[in-house]
Amino acid sequence: MVIPEKLLKLSEKELQKVLSKNIYKSKYVIRNNRVFEILAKEQKFIVTENEVKEVNCWTDPGEFFKNSLPFTTNNIREVKSKTLLDKSTVEARIKYLSTALGNVMDEEYFNISNDGEYIAVITHYPEITITNSTEHKHIMKDVYIQYYFTSYGEFKLLDMYIARTTFSYAEYKSEYVFSHSDSSSFGSYSSSFCFGDKTPTAIAISKLKKETVLGFSSFLYLFREYLGWESQEGRPYKNIDDIKAPNMFNTSYSIYWFEDKIALITKVIDSLPKLKYHYGLIDNKFTIKLDSATIDAIDDLLTTEDTDNFLLVNGVSSIEKEEKAASGSVSDSSIEFKGKIVPIVIEPYVMEIEKYPMRVHRNLLNLVVLAIEKQLEEFIVTKKL
Repeated sequence: MVIPEKLLKLSEKELQKVLSKNIYKSKYVIRNNRVFEILAKEQKFIVTENEVKEVNCWTDPGEFFKNSLPFTTNNIREVKSKTLLDKSTVEARIKYLSTALGNVMDEEYFNISNDGEYIAVITHYPEITITNSTEHKHIMKDVYIQYYFTSYGEFKLLDMYIARTTFSYAEYKSEYVFSHSDSSSFGSYSSSFCFGDKTPTAIAISKLKKETVLGFSSFLYLFREYLGWESQEGRPYKNIDDIKAPNMFNTSYSIYWFEDKIALITKVIDSLPKLKYHYGLIDNKFTIKLDSATIDAIDDLLTTEDTDNFLLVNGVSSIEKEEKAASGSVSDSSIEFKGKIVPIVIEPYVMEIEKYPMRVHRNLLNLVVLAIEKQLEEFIVTKKL
């Protein structure tokens, strides 16, 4: 973005008279990353381009303002700062990046190096808890993010990579590195990321690559949030729900043999202190759904010594095979941090029964919940009739 020469000559007080955050009051607006000086409020506008030529632009005023942003004193400060950074030395750039990183994390968790052509930044996250929209959680250990910045010319981000060096045995067998990366590389960097379409992270990275590294501290906060969230709506490459060791498998567990289902359902209803539910529409059909607290209470009532209980693994009833899995092995690590190669660690296999609760099979729980919802629906409809 080029600032018109006449604006550079104005004082801060004079700038406040011609610039405004209200796009309809400002005499200058931004459109397609260029500054437009408004000479008339009806049709005629002038584009200041490359500080050399002025081009007349005839367009619809309403549409023009709709697709423009106000040009403010903040824009001028940002462009001036960026100009200084673009002309800065390698040492000044490293100092800027070091300060930005220091605002977000301790020095022991980042490293900056320069080979003359690029400035490389590596950030280390010892542990990140990743959560998805079904409230399932998973812990990722030793996550490394590598950034490459220009050493000269326009100061911007060139590319970024992800790597990990510590994996649970289940992650290793599931080839899981990160939900929004299709990488299955253990101990080496991958540029595979999915940031979504027009998400805050995608927009921020696009700006870092195309325009400026200003605001790198804010980006680091945003990117840390990105690493801790698995967007199931965005169709991740890999799901944390699918991470499990090979000796763990789901079980269908037929519930049709349970002859006295009616007695069981009646017993559950009688044992519940209160039934909480809400109304809803599914496929344009009126329905009643029990709330989560009531379903949890039913789960507790059904999970007894008298029922067959199963390992509950990310919402799925599973059983464990008797044989243990062998420890994993991978190739040598290529991850270097603060001058040392970081070894790859595949954590020893842990008996899954020690990690997951024993609960009644989800098929039986769902049967009881659906039956109670159906009875409630019939009762309420009959009562209204």
